[in-house]
Amino acid sequence: MNPGASDRRTVLIADDDELMRWSAAEGLRESGYSVEAVANAREALLRCPDAAAILLDQDLPDVDGLALADTLRLRHPRCAVLLMTADLTPELRRRARERGIVAVLRKPFSLETLAGAICQALEHSPTPAARRQREDDDGASGDGTLSRGLESGS
Repeated sequence: MNPGASDRRTVLIADDDELMRWSAAEGLRESGYSVEAVANAREALLRCPDAAAILLDQDLPDVDGLALADTLRLRHPRCAVLLMTADLTPELRRRARERGIVAVLRKPFSLETLAGAICQALEHSPTPAARRQREDDDGASGDGTLSRGLESGS
């Protein structure tokens, strides 16, 4: 999907690191997205209704990213949720995939990687059900191909 598409271009970033929020937001804005950035889960829940994609830090000050993803998926099932973390483990990757998180990015990552992940998430994985259907249609393994490609941060 083209980032300029009117109804699918707002991205919410939730990260307590001010520099990370700023740099990710600026990079996505330069790629044509409308961006809101917040420092915690509480603010993310207040501002998420308009977002087509939400990029969550795993280590938020008030709740971990996986717990917030669970709440967001219940409240906004059509929103693509992505997770970022500096401490990516196979267990975290598995738990993210089980929750319908469409991509996991290992920090640090390039702005090009981030914009590509958002674009792919919006174009190819709008909901877990649609992703499962696409995997069935394409014969994909369902093992998080999008996530695997982004974990290295390249």
